[in-house]
Amino acid sequence: GCSLESKPCIVFSGAAWEQDASFALLRSIWLDFFQLREVETISSIGVEHALVFTATGDSVTGGSVMMRHYMVKLKKSAEASGPYVELSEIGPSLDLAVRRVHHASESLTKEAMTRPKATAAAPKKVKNIEHGRLSGRQGRLHVPKQNLNEMALARPKALRKRKESERPDSAVETKKRPRTANSED
Repeated sequence: GCSLESKPCIVFSGAAWEQDASFALLRSIWLDFFQLREVETISSIGVEHALVFTATGDSVTGGSVMMRHYMVKLKKSAEASGPYVELSEIGPSLDLAVRRVHHASESLTKEAMTRPKATAAAPKKVKNIEHGRLSGRQGRLHVPKQNLNEMALARPKALRKRKESERPDSAVETKKRPRTANSED
C-alpha cells in the first residue's frame, strides 16, 4: 500500500491539456485541489502512487477526461539501468465529460491567479530558534569561550598568579624569618 503522507504524482496525458483553454483551466483546478506544483523531472524511487488524467477531444465538440489512480511498484530489472516500474490500478476510476464551460473575464481571472508575496505571508524567521513536533520550541545559545583568570571571582591564594618577586624559583630570594616557639603564623 501507499503511506498516508505521500503525495501522488499527477500525469496529464493528451494534447488537449496544452491546446484548449478549458482543459488548461481544468488542469489548474486539479493541481490546486491536490495542492501540488508542476515539476520538470522526478525520481522514480520516491513515487508511490500516480493519478493519470487523459484528455480526449476538445471542449467545443464535447471532450472527455479519464481519471485513473495507480499504485507504483518498483521491481528488479534485467538491465542494470534502473528499476522496472509496474502500475496496478487501485481506484477510483472516473470518466468525466466536459459539457458546460463558462470562463471568467480576464481581469477577474488575473486577480484570482495572483499569489501573495512569500515575504509578506511568511513570518519573520527568528534566529537560533527551532520548532519541533515532540520537543516544542528550542533555542540555541552561543556563549564565547571564557577566560577564568580574568573573571572577578574569589579565588583561594593557591590559585592566584604570583608576581615574579614572590616566586621561590626567581632570582631574588627572600629570607624567611626563623620560627620561634612564641610566634605563630
